[in-house]
Amino acid sequence: MNQVVDIIKDDIAIPCTGCRYCVDGCPQHIAIPESFALYNDIERNGKRGGSLVRYMNLIKSNGKAQDCISCRKCEEHCPQHIPIVDNLKKVAELFSFLGK
Repeated sequence: MNQVVDIIKDDIAIPCTGCRYCVDGCPQHIAIPESFALYNDIERNGKRGGSLVRYMNLIKSNGKAQDCISCRKCEEHCPQHIPIVDNLKKVAELFSFLGK
């Protein structure tokens, strides 16, 4: 059973469960779990097309990952203790060309 858990964990770049506790206090209104899910999709599948379109739709009504001001309010509420700010930087780097 532990091997299966390890395999699944290795397949997920950012182990976010999508609980959304992090979102409520975000002053930039970043859809953190959704951004992480799209990042994970690209990391897992290597295909950007569909995830890129979904990210572009996501940021129409939410902040972009690169809008993060590193206040860490999100991390105070994360039950998984994910380094959210560091991972948002990864997401921002992946989608950085959208801000240009």
